[in-house]
Amino acid sequence: MHFATAGQKAPADVLKIALDAGFEALPIRERKKPANLRLKRFMDAAWILKCIMFCIRAPKNATVLFQAPRAFCGGGRTGRFLLRAIKRVCNNDMIAIAHDLEELRVWRPGGKDLSTTKALAATADVIIVHNRAMARHFAANGVEESRIVVLGIFDYLTPTPMAPTAKFERCITIAGNLSQKEAVPGKYKSRYLTRLGEIPEVEWMLYGPGYDDGWKREKNVHYCGCFPSEELPEHLSKGFGLVWDGDSIDTCTGEHGEYLRVNNPHKLSLYMACGLPVVIWSEAAQADFVRREEVGFTIRSLKELAGRLAATTEAEYMKWCRNARAVGKRLRDGYYTRQALAEAEKRLSRS
Repeated sequence: MHFATAGQKAPADVLKIALDAGFEALPIRERKKPANLRLKRFMDAAWILKCIMFCIRAPKNATVLFQAPRAFCGGGRTGRFLLRAIKRVCNNDMIAIAHDLEELRVWRPGGKDLSTTKALAATADVIIVHNRAMARHFAANGVEESRIVVLGIFDYLTPTPMAPTAKFERCITIAGNLSQKEAVPGKYKSRYLTRLGEIPEVEWMLYGPGYDDGWKREKNVHYCGCFPSEELPEHLSKGFGLVWDGDSIDTCTGEHGEYLRVNNPHKLSLYMACGLPVVIWSEAAQADFVRREEVGFTIRSLKELAGRLAATTEAEYMKWCRNARAVGKRLRDGYYTRQALAEAEKRLSRS
């Protein structure tokens, strides 16, 4: 018997693939933290009761799949205690899928002392990580290689049919959160977006929430709207998708930019699901995937884009399109997650 927990697009896709593979869902709601002290104590007591009931309902001698950091309830000790209790009391094998390492990015609700890496190392028997760079990160933190399975790329389930072959145009699509509001004091998401006007030779097509009409208007920057994740693939059908983050157009800097060195950005999966070739920072972990699968090209600086786009031939673009569509068909079918889960279960059977 198996079970899985999840939420949002990437975790929701993992949940669906796991259910199709024979897992059973056993969800638990997140802990609420009201401001009122008396209400907070009541909610804490209710949460503890839910945790006890969760342990009672958990299957015995099962393979348990959980997704982090969400399963740790924002990195808190309660979530870690709950998972360890399930493991020890129920004699379960634990497989974890790492979605984010909170200590390496700006979104840190619990602070650096609550390390997702350490929590996974202490809880899971097998950890499914994004890529080889993340695998090296876990190995450097004392996790044996036999406990690490590399995913490759996140799947992207969508009922929207893949559009016909992408149109050869020398333009760049950016899909994702466009908000420039502070994530925490002094920290911003994707500050490089405010500097796109400094590269006037490139046409930029922006999709997503958080676009500010007050941004300085640039003739080469076009806001194309915000669409649900399931519908977005039908709108991305020309040029290249960009995988970039941070504060600068010169290189990927800041916590968000540096995070690309170990992270699998979900937008790469989106672009592949659209059959859209990509441009990615040359030092990103997924640059290796892009080169290996021949689905686009890498750059060190956005200032290189105009020259690289001008030098790209239609024949080269169509080759990247064909390869991107092949990858896209696999991840639309849940191929990468199924392979990783199968390998994780093999590792458990050997231990």
